[in-house]
Amino acid sequence: MRSRNKHYIAGMAEIIRLATELKCPSFHLCSSKLRFLDGPHDFLRELKIMVHNTSRKFSISSLYVGGGEEEMSILRSLESLLNRNVQGTLIVDGNRQNRSTGANHQLELLSEKCSNFRLSKYVNKASRIFTNLSANCKIPEIFGVHHMKYYVFDDRILLTG
Repeated sequence: MRSRNKHYIAGMAEIIRLATELKCPSFHLCSSKLRFLDGPHDFLRELKIMVHNTSRKFSISSLYVGGGEEEMSILRSLESLLNRNVQGTLIVDGNRQNRSTGANHQLELLSEKCSNFRLSKYVNKASRIFTNLSANCKIPEIFGVHHMKYYVFDDRILLTG
């Protein structure tokens, strides 16, 4: 076991060295401030806490925002932040988000109503040839989706995936 850990640490050190040498984008974490969540319930609880405690800005990147009760509750909380002049950015996959009708409509309304909110929908160039298909069509997703999942509220970051 120790031998495997030693090889793992050496491998990680080499990855970090190469990333530094190549000037890859990165960020540093303080291990004492790092916490692991245990499942979707912990994730939603932590997300709600972060939304509640935000005072300046938020930035969210997700595959899509669902139209369920929990997601709509979080959207209402984000709208409340925007009404208090908190700056907000949301990046989603354009093809996938268009299939989430309830949340998609709410996001479009927020984007039109709030000048301090920017909604961006990523669409892979190769999938643009399918723009005339129904919004429920999954074919464009064959060419790739925007699947970064991060949630930044003021100076707190939640990474998932």
